[in-house]
Amino acid sequence: MNQPDPQYTVHNQSTGPVGIQAAHVTGSTVSMHFGTSIDTAEDLTEALTELRTDLERAHANGQVDHDTYQAAREELDTADTTASESDPKHQSKTVLALKRFGGLMSTTADIAAKVTALITAIGQAS
Repeated sequence: MNQPDPQYTVHNQSTGPVGIQAAHVTGSTVSMHFGTSIDTAEDLTEALTELRTDLERAHANGQVDHDTYQAAREELDTADTTASESDPKHQSKTVLALKRFGGLMSTTADIAAKVTALITAIGQAS
């Protein structure tokens, strides 16, 4: 097993996103996203479409079983239906559907993180 060279050992004692942490990096590209911005109904529709694509991919890869997939699709359908309404009552229904969707996706970390960011963005936009 390779042991790190003590000359190049890095100790990180902070918190937060880290793209790459190393002594030497060559030929690398890093993309980092620090949240989602929801400024319009179209932004929300786009984010929901992305979540639906992620859900379909996770189901196809066997990360999500069929029953969970069906229930999650229903929650996304509800969020889609209520997302286009500007009424605060509908916004709370969208958030509630996303919370249920996030609960269903809790074992799929990347989707769960996106849902959390989206719920936060909706709250900041209101």
